[in-house]
Amino acid sequence: MFKKVFSAAFICFIGLCILYYIASSVLRVHNRIAPDEVQALSINTIIFEAETDHEEIAAFVKLFNDAKVLKKSVDTTPAYLIEIKLKNGKKIDIQGTSQGFHYVDDGEKQYKISSIEMSYYLESVIK
Repeated sequence: MFKKVFSAAFICFIGLCILYYIASSVLRVHNRIAPDEVQALSINTIIFEAETDHEEIAAFVKLFNDAKVLKKSVDTTPAYLIEIKLKNGKKIDIQGTSQGFHYVDDGEKQYKISSIEMSYYLESVIK
């Protein structure tokens, strides 16, 4: 009898851990944007316009949307200054780093995201 109760409690505990992980991942999602919402994207001094550089904008937006919110307390000097101008007039400022995390200011909140892929992308664009 004790083994059955212990097994059931253990299974419930594992289930709760999985639910917590799923819920925390869903609730920590930063604002997503669609490539069609972007009017212009600038990375340092390079400017991409929606009419002529749709593929570059779509590639960056995918990396931005796939990034995870970073709760760790890490800091460094940003190497890349990124501004996403949306067609609705809103803008998103990102201070990108070469170390896989980036600072986001969407006008309503500020947070960090984690994406080593975005760091690689930014490095390849600036070369």
